[in-house]
Amino acid sequence: MHVNKHSISSYERGKSEPSDALKIRMASFFGVSLDYLLGVTEDPAPREGGIRFLRLPENFPMEALDSLKLFMHFLVERYDM
Repeated sequence: MHVNKHSISSYERGKSEPSDALKIRMASFFGVSLDYLLGVTEDPAPREGGIRFLRLPENFPMEALDSLKLFMHFLVERYDM
């Protein structure tokens, strides 16, 4: 993965974090989902099937998340999905 020992040590000690690109490569290497790698879920299997994900901008305000969910529900109803 082209990561030096110093960087790995910093990650392990909580002094720094790997980049998002590196996290994605690690998840792919180990065959697990990024959510599993980050401790969000205990299910290591990547999600399959009809589930789709929406990538939010990096600086998306978390206080706007409820508004986004309401708008998504509106679109589902509007387009009879």
